[in-house]
Amino acid sequence: MTSETADERGAHLAGEPGLPLTTAVEVSGARGDLLRGSAYSIVGLAVAGLGGALFWLIAARLYPSVAVGRASALFTSVLLVNFLSNLGLPVAVARFGHGLAVESDVIFTRALVATSAASAVAAGVFFVVVEPDALVALEGRGTLVAIGFFSVLVIGSSMAILFDVRLMLAREWRFVLVRTALVGVARLPLLWADPPMGDALWLFVLAAGFPAFSGVAGMLALPKLVGARFRLWPRPASMGVFVRFAGVNYLATLAIDAARFVLPVMVLVHVSATANASFYVAWSVTMIAFLVPATIGQVLLVEAARATDRWSHVRAAAALSVGFMGVASLVGWVRADLITSFFGGGYRPAADVLPRLLAAGLPWAVTSVALADARVRGDSRATLAIAVTLALAVLGPAAVVTPSRGIAGAADAWLVGHIATAAIAGAVLFHNRWGEPARGGASIP
Repeated sequence: MTSETADERGAHLAGEPGLPLTTAVEVSGARGDLLRGSAYSIVGLAVAGLGGALFWLIAARLYPSVAVGRASALFTSVLLVNFLSNLGLPVAVARFGHGLAVESDVIFTRALVATSAASAVAAGVFFVVVEPDALVALEGRGTLVAIGFFSVLVIGSSMAILFDVRLMLAREWRFVLVRTALVGVARLPLLWADPPMGDALWLFVLAAGFPAFSGVAGMLALPKLVGARFRLWPRPASMGVFVRFAGVNYLATLAIDAARFVLPVMVLVHVSATANASFYVAWSVTMIAFLVPATIGQVLLVEAARATDRWSHVRAAAALSVGFMGVASLVGWVRADLITSFFGGGYRPAADVLPRLLAAGLPWAVTSVALADARVRGDSRATLAIAVTLALAVLGPAAVVTPSRGIAGAADAWLVGHIATAAIAGAVLFHNRWGEPARGGASIP
């Protein structure tokens, strides 16, 4: 494997003519790394998904549905704040985290500091402005304590995301698997414990606390796992390009994930706590499935950014994503009744909307691959076009139909919006397959 100087890296990242967009690193069997990384990631998601499904299944049987609904709503709030404060840094670190050890360490450390600060500020603002009573200030412990605890959970969650990205860059897929497995399994026995607090707060602490703790613990272990060092200097030559890329992809991330986080909030506002509990069960299953194309897209971003044959990686990622979501959609249509078997007859609305929620996974598989390819090429216009289309195509119809049709209307908006976005994303992917050489691409802004 060859390396490059900081000046050379900064020049080609800026799109200097004559230099390839890739990181100029020849990786033997690079497509095999994509497949291996995707396989590890899918297994990790399956383990985490099973742990999450078991968590909410057991919670639904041991705790009142109102407590499940309130806990899931607050947990969704943590995810929403984490999403709002990401600053595009996970994508940028995945794209630019290769190269010299010192440079990658500085980029990663600066990203960690920035996302932690943004998480703390966003958590405080959200808690005060959007959710001032947050389980009545976490059941009587006081506003300042509640804000601090909420902020720690958001910061820990943001650390977990960057931790996984750094492991992916080092191709230490097994450690990503270990973290997700521990989060999914370790909290389950505590569901049978005598709660030292109210039911809803206890469920929230278990749901949000373990991912946050894994992020903090992961950062402490990172130097031993991959030999990383936390340092802020010297400033990399590519830092300016990194910041601009992160900014563009922050806007794209806000748009591409808006439907994922805002749609459940729309449902929460317009339906009862019991209906929200049903929606959250179906939504949790859907989000687990949707993470597979998103994760494959992240692996594609990491591997194709340092490969000389980008399109072979795109083909492999597309085959994996479409194949998996095709199977998931079929299972959703045929055996949605398993939800009522596991959770009880009161969750029948979840079984009704699950097939439509999962069917959107097929167009999402196309969209996620096209989005990752646009990011590898540094095509900010295509990235933003795909992302904005998804946000508008899902949330626009959802805002109209959810108030009157509840969770059924939200599911319809989710499906239609993804189909419309996949049409745009597929056109972009088609154009860039035959409109440019496989090694070329647009320069990074």
